[in-house]
Amino acid sequence: MRPAEPTYFCLAAGDGSTSRPFSVVDRSCNGARLLVADPGDIPDTFTLVQKGAVVTLWRCRVAWRSDHHVGVTFEGQQTS
Repeated sequence: MRPAEPTYFCLAAGDGSTSRPFSVVDRSCNGARLLVADPGDIPDTFTLVQKGAVVTLWRCRVAWRSDHHVGVTFEGQQTS
Protein backbone atom coordinates (compact mmCIF):
# COMPACT_ATOMS: atom_id res chain seq x y z
CA MET A 1 0.00 0.00 0.00
CA ARG A 2 1.25 3.50 -0.89
CA PRO A 3 1.66 6.09 1.87
CA ALA A 4 -1.01 8.77 1.98
CA GLU A 5 -0.29 11.91 -0.03
CA PRO A 6 -0.04 15.16 1.94
CA THR A 7 -3.13 17.35 1.90
CA TYR A 8 -2.88 20.73 0.22
CA PHE A 9 -5.39 23.56 0.40
CA CYS A 10 -6.08 26.39 -2.00
CA LEU A 11 -6.72 29.73 -0.37
CA ALA A 12 -8.03 32.29 -2.84
CA ALA A 13 -6.28 35.63 -2.54
CA GLY A 14 -8.69 38.20 -1.13
CA ASP A 15 -11.96 37.08 -2.69
CA GLY A 16 -13.48 35.52 0.44
CA SER A 17 -13.80 32.01 -1.03
CA THR A 18 -13.36 28.98 1.21
CA SER A 19 -10.35 26.66 1.33
CA ARG A 20 -10.60 23.51 -0.78
CA PRO A 21 -8.50 20.33 -0.59
CA PHE A 22 -6.49 19.36 -3.69
CA SER A 23 -4.21 16.57 -4.79
CA VAL A 24 -0.83 17.63 -6.09
CA VAL A 25 -0.05 15.31 -9.01
CA ASP A 26 3.40 16.67 -9.91
CA ARG A 27 5.57 19.32 -8.32
CA SER A 28 8.86 20.92 -9.30
CA CYS A 29 10.74 23.88 -7.87
CA ASN A 30 8.91 26.17 -10.36
CA GLY A 31 5.32 24.92 -10.22
CA ALA A 32 2.84 22.09 -9.86
CA ARG A 33 0.00 20.21 -11.52
CA LEU A 34 -3.11 19.96 -9.33
CA LEU A 35 -5.98 17.47 -9.65
CA VAL A 36 -9.21 19.44 -9.13
CA ALA A 37 -12.94 18.79 -9.52
CA ASP A 38 -13.64 21.95 -11.53
CA PRO A 39 -10.68 23.92 -12.94
CA GLY A 40 -13.00 26.86 -13.66
CA ASP A 41 -13.53 27.34 -9.92
CA ILE A 42 -9.83 27.95 -9.28
CA PRO A 43 -8.90 31.65 -9.09
CA ASP A 44 -6.11 32.92 -11.34
CA THR A 45 -3.90 33.59 -8.31
CA PHE A 46 -4.03 31.93 -4.89
CA THR A 47 -1.92 30.55 -2.06
CA LEU A 48 -1.29 26.82 -1.88
CA VAL A 49 -0.75 25.56 1.69
CA GLN A 50 0.95 22.30 2.64
CA LYS A 51 0.17 21.31 6.21
CA GLY A 52 2.53 19.01 8.06
CA ALA A 53 5.31 19.24 10.63
CA VAL A 54 6.28 22.43 8.76
CA VAL A 55 3.66 24.59 7.05
CA THR A 56 4.72 25.73 3.57
CA LEU A 57 2.92 28.40 1.55
CA TRP A 58 3.33 28.96 -2.19
CA ARG A 59 1.97 32.01 -4.01
CA CYS A 60 0.63 30.54 -7.26
CA ARG A 61 -0.54 31.78 -10.65
CA VAL A 62 -2.55 29.49 -12.95
CA ALA A 63 -0.59 28.78 -16.15
CA TRP A 64 -3.07 26.38 -17.79
CA ARG A 65 -6.32 24.44 -17.19
CA SER A 66 -7.62 21.14 -18.57
CA ASP A 67 -10.69 19.00 -17.76
CA HIS A 68 -9.51 17.96 -14.28
CA HIS A 69 -6.10 19.57 -13.81
CA VAL A 70 -4.64 23.03 -13.24
CA GLY A 71 -1.00 23.88 -13.87
CA VAL A 72 0.45 26.59 -11.65
CA THR A 73 3.70 28.49 -11.45
CA PHE A 74 5.15 29.39 -8.06
CA GLU A 75 5.72 33.11 -7.53
CA GLY A 76 7.16 32.73 -4.03
CA GLN A 77 7.45 30.35 -1.07
CA GLN A 78 7.29 30.82 2.68
CA THR A 79 7.92 28.20 5.38
CA SER A 80 6.78 28.52 8.95
